[in-house]
Amino acid sequence: MSLMEDSLSTFLKKVSGTKNTTPAAGSVSALVASLGISLAVLAGNLTIGRQKYMDLPEEVKKDLKESYEGITSANQRLNELIDEDKRAYDQVISAFKRHKEGKTDLKEKERELEQADKGALEVPLQIARESLKALKLMEPFVKYGNPNCRADLAVSVINLHAGLEGALAIVASNLKNLKEEEEKVQKHNEWDKLKLEGKQLRKELLEKVQE
Repeated sequence: MSLMEDSLSTFLKKVSGTKNTTPAAGSVSALVASLGISLAVLAGNLTIGRQKYMDLPEEVKKDLKESYEGITSANQRLNELIDEDKRAYDQVISAFKRHKEGKTDLKEKERELEQADKGALEVPLQIARESLKALKLMEPFVKYGNPNCRADLAVSVINLHAGLEGALAIVASNLKNLKEEEEKVQKHNEWDKLKLEGKQLRKELLEKVQE
């Protein structure tokens, strides 16, 4: 069953379960970012179609609608990544377990672990990308959203950035497992870019929402 079908209390119990290795940091990071988006969607629903919205210039209304659609799409992907992260890390655990039980030789173990490690790196990287994508779409909400949603939008930005930073922490931890140096450099460069852009966007958006 998908983690998204769990109640919140069930999900939290799975995360904190003493015998569980998953869901863990990646799934939680995706969920945190998704919660941030939910608040942005709330602000959008309380803005688009209202009288003050109807009075806005057509270009602004277009920006709001496009941001709403884009952020909703990012949310759908983040929800999928909650489960994908669990599956990716389960593959790592499975590879270790198979070797421990003597079901694979050393070469097979290395091959399986390399593939599993790449998945465990790629999924949180996708979480970071989607979180940043959503942050980039927040400006129209912050500038033109319902003023009664300022606190919601501030918490939205904070959660999106937290999801991004959480995912990047996992990426940093897993980068050392990459065998190919060129790929490692490429992923590290992307990590730097995501981190820098996320930090700057958080600062700019929070300053605007608090004006």
